[in-house]
Amino acid sequence: MSYRRDAWRFGRVPLTLTFQMEVAKRICSPIDDDARARISIMAQYLTEPKILFRIPGSCFVPRPEVDVGVVRFVPRIQPLISAPFEVVEKLCRQVFHYRQKHMIKGLKTLYPKEIADEMAHQLLKDCRVNPKAPSVQLGIEEFADLAAGYEKQCRDMPGLFPYDYIKPNRTVALLAKTAEALPPTNPFKVEKMPEEGIRLAEADKFLC
Repeated sequence: MSYRRDAWRFGRVPLTLTFQMEVAKRICSPIDDDARARISIMAQYLTEPKILFRIPGSCFVPRPEVDVGVVRFVPRIQPLISAPFEVVEKLCRQVFHYRQKHMIKGLKTLYPKEIADEMAHQLLKDCRVNPKAPSVQLGIEEFADLAAGYEKQCRDMPGLFPYDYIKPNRTVALLAKTAEALPPTNPFKVEKMPEEGIRLAEADKFLC
């Protein structure tokens, strides 16, 4: 959906899906809500998700122990975050890994230990985000700024984007020599997508 591929080549095709009710609440969770998680940001920056109704577990055979939530996703005319999906996903994954901790703790895991403190604090400073704020208190706008800032850091330092703090032996210097040294770019110019959608014959005009 973020790249306007498959069904989304032709317009804002909505989705209606079922989830465990707990997951449905996370998807639609607002700022500073206990249920807010990585999936909240990923879903809400691309779509306007809404829980339509609840299906009791008693409606299913065999009966599950949980209820089901029916969620409708309406794609946004333009994503609220301009950074590539992969950049947003990695940022949110690391930040929400410590969802009840200070933002700075999760951000530091994006970088090698020797530069983590400096680069994480610089990113927060540039984005005017409080280092002591927990991730659940940040809105989409803050994540948009953080994703844009992190993407710039990754392009300025090849090898940083694929770096994984769990595998410190795969250094930034080594990763800089690989094909995945830089974050991907969005091949679709989302600002050109007409609100009413496009015709099949015109699809190629909207791809870079």
